[in-house]
Amino acid sequence: MFMARERPTGMGSFLCAELMDFAAAERRQGGPVTPASCGPGACAGLAHLPDLARAAAPSSADAADALLRRFGTALFRTLVRRYPTFFVGIASTADLLAAFEHQLADEITKLAPHVALPSVSLDPASGVGLRFRCRFPDGRDDAAPLVEGLVAGSARHFDEPFDVGCERGPEPGLASFVVRPRARAAAGRNR
Repeated sequence: MFMARERPTGMGSFLCAELMDFAAAERRQGGPVTPASCGPGACAGLAHLPDLARAAAPSSADAADALLRRFGTALFRTLVRRYPTFFVGIASTADLLAAFEHQLADEITKLAPHVALPSVSLDPASGVGLRFRCRFPDGRDDAAPLVEGLVAGSARHFDEPFDVGCERGPEPGLASFVVRPRARAAAGRNR
């Protein structure tokens, strides 16, 4: 299962530290960006990441969302490497999404019981790609770009030629995502 040293730091502070390191590397600064701090067990995790992204991103209107999207894509590799038990029996992005509620969320909760996770539900097959919804805690959907990036990172990890799109719904805290096969010409250019 998890190594004993993982429990004191928790998933929340790990994600925040990773985001700050990622933002610093993108900005080519010598040290991590530290707009706010969070300590082990005190970090809200997913709820805190959009705030950190807004503080760390350049000051354009969509910079924080873009930063979270890029971070999510890069973070997926780190999660697979650092937490391989999360991904036992998962061989595709569809498997990952189907397993979130009953496998991944349980594993994350064991590591960080204080982190509020979104609920994920798959929509019935639409014939083209895969649709799913995330209901974010507290009516906040500002972590949707992170989810979009994580799913894009999953598609890259499993070598699936998918594009991921997000639509924030009229209901607070609800976002819908579409994972669809990339057009052949675009897929060849993006490899």
